[in-house]
Amino acid sequence: MLRRELPLARARAAIEEEQRLVAAFDAGKTIDALAQAHNRTRVAIEARLVRLGKLDASAVTTPLRYPAKPGETQPARQST
Repeated sequence: MLRRELPLARARAAIEEEQRLVAAFDAGKTIDALAQAHNRTRVAIEARLVRLGKLDASAVTTPLRYPAKPGETQPARQST
């Protein structure tokens, strides 16, 4: 596989993972079960669900690295 093909493959995989995550969350799976199923930390799952609008930032159990600013629904991202 060529290097320049990897970003597209990763992007597709990330979209598919988000879709599976949202479906499982909507089906009632716990954050811990999602973390185990997706091989991610609880913090990563909570942050992703907040970013996707599925979980309110006030419901997370650990502080987010990039918390949402007042009036925003998604965490602010640091520019690179």
